[in-house]
Amino acid sequence: MTVTFRVRSLAWFATGVVLTLVCTLLVTQAWRADALPGDTDSTFVPVTPCRLFDYRPAPDQVGPRAAPLGPAEVFTQQVTGGTGDCSGDLEIPNDAVAVAMNVTAVGPTAQTNIRVFPADLTEVPTVSNLNVSAGQAPFPNKVDVKLSPDGEIKLFNQFGSVSLLADVVGYYTDATLKQTVSDIETSSRASTVVSGWTRVVEQFGITSDQRGVVMATFQIDQPADNDRVECGFGSSSSTEPFSGPRWTWESPLAGDSTPITITWHFSGRSSIALFCRNIEPGSATIRNTYMTVLATAGS
Repeated sequence: MTVTFRVRSLAWFATGVVLTLVCTLLVTQAWRADALPGDTDSTFVPVTPCRLFDYRPAPDQVGPRAAPLGPAEVFTQQVTGGTGDCSGDLEIPNDAVAVAMNVTAVGPTAQTNIRVFPADLTEVPTVSNLNVSAGQAPFPNKVDVKLSPDGEIKLFNQFGSVSLLADVVGYYTDATLKQTVSDIETSSRASTVVSGWTRVVEQFGITSDQRGVVMATFQIDQPADNDRVECGFGSSSSTEPFSGPRWTWESPLAGDSTPITITWHFSGRSSIALFCRNIEPGSATIRNTYMTVLATAGS
């Protein structure tokens, strides 16, 4: 694919400068590192429901415990790594940072409240997740709770005794959000004269399984009437750009100077270079060249 632009006057030059600045600001703002997902952000992953635990005696028992929680008792429950019926294909992965469950209280002997919280908290929080009365029928509630670094939660019962069971409906993970910009690298070159295909600037430091966006900003000085300059991105080990996309600029006037900003989405490239050539006889100068690669992990 080749896109051709024609620069007709100095007014176009001024307009191009403004557009270049605006585009640069937009792209820069869109890819700012402080605008990326943070370490505490996560994504919800729904799963086939599975019973994580059931503290009732056999034949209902699921998981490590077969007794109700007593008064003021705190019990630590593993969530990740294969627990209860949530094992095998239903296992909650170790990169889960929180879990979504339906927690049910069964057979309470007193009016009480149940609190579910991350296992790494040293104090029981004052916020309850279930509130039940003595002899009440099984009472469920949806509970989303953060996991400790070891993938555990704690369950607290305030008064009397009560059996608990929980069915997992999904979990939260930040693993996909960690595939954010892993490399933000910039190369630059002051001035390059091009006639045939010339490698103007190149970028190293990305791996072959990465994908992302490359942006190049530069200026073309075209010394002759009807000069045509073509540019495109290629591999640093090649002698010309990939088959597409390519951009062509045509100037009808000698001495035109054209500001340029081009972007390209890439995948599976181990290096990237900007190539330019003067299509018409003669040569042009590419100057003030900046190329920035924003690469993510994965293909």
